[in-house]
Amino acid sequence: MTPHNQLSQSHSGLPRRRGTPSPEQIRRFDVTLDDPGCVYFSGDVVSGKVRVDLDNCLTVQGITVRIVGEAAVSVTSEPPAPRPRLRKNKICGTIPGGGTLGSTTSNVLVYIRATAAAVAAPHKFRSSEKYFEHKFYVFGHKYSSRRERLWAGSHQFPFRVALPTKLPASFHGRFGFVRYLCEATLERAGAPGLTHRAPFSVSCIADLNAEPKAESGAYEQRSTNSCLFCCKKGTVIASAKVKRTGFVPGEEIAVSADILNMSDRPIYRTSARLKQVVTYLSSRGLRSHVDERVVAEVSRGAVASGDSDAWHEVPLTVPPVPPSSRFTNCCKLMDIDYRLDLLVELETEPMELRLPLWLGTVPLCKQFPNLLAAADVDPGLSRVRFPAATVAKYPDLPVSTGEPCVFGPRPLDGYFWRRRPLERAPGVRTSDRGWAPRYPTYRPRPPPEGTVRALLRQSGAHQLPTIVITRPPGLCARHHHAAAAAAAAVAAADATEEGAAEGNGASGRGRASARRHSAPDHLMVEPAQ
Repeated sequence: MTPHNQLSQSHSGLPRRRGTPSPEQIRRFDVTLDDPGCVYFSGDVVSGKVRVDLDNCLTVQGITVRIVGEAAVSVTSEPPAPRPRLRKNKICGTIPGGGTLGSTTSNVLVYIRATAAAVAAPHKFRSSEKYFEHKFYVFGHKYSSRRERLWAGSHQFPFRVALPTKLPASFHGRFGFVRYLCEATLERAGAPGLTHRAPFSVSCIADLNAEPKAESGAYEQRSTNSCLFCCKKGTVIASAKVKRTGFVPGEEIAVSADILNMSDRPIYRTSARLKQVVTYLSSRGLRSHVDERVVAEVSRGAVASGDSDAWHEVPLTVPPVPPSSRFTNCCKLMDIDYRLDLLVELETEPMELRLPLWLGTVPLCKQFPNLLAAADVDPGLSRVRFPAATVAKYPDLPVSTGEPCVFGPRPLDGYFWRRRPLERAPGVRTSDRGWAPRYPTYRPRPPPEGTVRALLRQSGAHQLPTIVITRPPGLCARHHHAAAAAAAAVAAADATEEGAAEGNGASGRGRASARRHSAPDHLMVEPAQ
């Protein structure tokens, strides 16, 4: 009789069941992929190995590997439906949705209680769909009546599985996910199995060149009349535009905007936000839930009354995020869209301008020269290997690397919304650490020295060229700008203007610009021409 079949005592002093191995027997059990940081596409081959390290001989039923791709949506709450009202001018009537009100009050009370419970309860829905599932034995056999034995030492069991076609990109959101993982299970007789999971990232081919709207720009303008107690306080006019709407992660969105404050109240802040809009759907398409998240943002200071602020192609970098769902309609449970919002924070209700955007994985052909090629990227980085058809179509495609999602890692237990976390045997570790999916991310080519883009990168506050403040717009109580900085700004600006007036603009310190800036503590002098 082998030692692990005998009745022994655990570290806690409690007896252990027959057939349960001691913690010292299994030193290691896990599954690893040959390229953990790789971004796979439809049709690629996923390869890896299952490793087992034992101190003593162990009797097992078998070792299985399960590779699965699935999506799930779990919406916890939605805005409640409006409560139906009963007619008060009639004693007998019909209940909305069916039924008749009688002369007694029992039916009315039952209807009111049911309606109140339906309104108070949150509207929830759950949906799931599976794209593929492959399960096979790497050790043992499904129909084997004999128990297999693993001898003491280290064991490795390799495997290779080809992914099917038309797969959506990996995604994890607040109300749903699209996940791909490899799961190895050590099946033991008379004891719970040990499971180890290794997730991997899958992306899709979202070609911006196939969308005609990706090369076109977008423009929007809005104006508002802020009033207080029916007294008009003036008008605020804001406009925003982008030269194109198609981008890939790593590119910079050149945001241009003009804000004119003709009201009596200051504008606290203006910001450009790249938002991810996810629409979660039920399996039958009867319910939906929209969730918005900010993935990137660039902000500017206040705009005083009577002043204006101009954005001239302020760069906003697109972080690693999944592509828009309109390129590939593979997932029926969620739609991912993006838009650029210019938010003008007023004293009353903020004003918001919205511009649609398209995010893909293959950039526009016109932007290839602005992105780094394979020879300019560090060879030690994990590069994304696109399918052969895409490489043949675009031989000069810039290089991209697999970067983790901008929202950061998430525990794997959070992905199992229908299951409880797996029980872990003492002494056996499973890598259930946080994990974030990876997406193809490009690297822009640095601009030549002396150009406008280079000056924008080298400048100080708000990534703008050198600017002189000719009149401070006043202190902003919301952003707590220092009074000393504003006073120094006024003194330096006055001195610069006096020197320019005496020397007819030929002062060695520089010349003042008539352009006003929105931040009181920002003072820079343009170099003399």
